[in-house]
Parts: sequence; C-alpha cells; structure tokens
Amino acid sequence: MSTHDIQDLAVEADHVTVLKAGRILQNGTAEEFLAKTPPDIAPGRAAEAAYVAILDLDSCPSG
Repeated sequence: MSTHDIQDLAVEADHVTVLKAGRILQNGTAEEFLAKTPPDIAPGRAAEAAYVAILDLDSCPSG
C-alpha cells in the first residue's frame, strides 16, 4: 500500500517504508516506525508525529 494518509499506517500496515527523493529513510515494522513518535504526542497523532520525526532526522546536518 502507498498512502499519503499516514494515520492509515497505524491500523492497516505491519511494515512501513518511508521514502524521500527516492531514498529510504525508514524501513521496518510498524512498531519500529511508531517508536519514532515523540513522547508528548497524543495517540491519535502518533503516526504523523513519527513521520515528521523521521523527516526531521534526515534534514539534520551530520556530524
């Protein structure tokens, strides 16, 4: 499944791959994806927050 509705992931997917410009940023179980959720996020926003956190990590300068 490919979706722009990130909330679908929490219910329908058991594996999540996040791509950005053809690069894989996250590839693993839905639980591993949701583990990227910051601790202060409401449960209904967990998947969206995890996605944003993954994108934010990618935009940080390395090193």
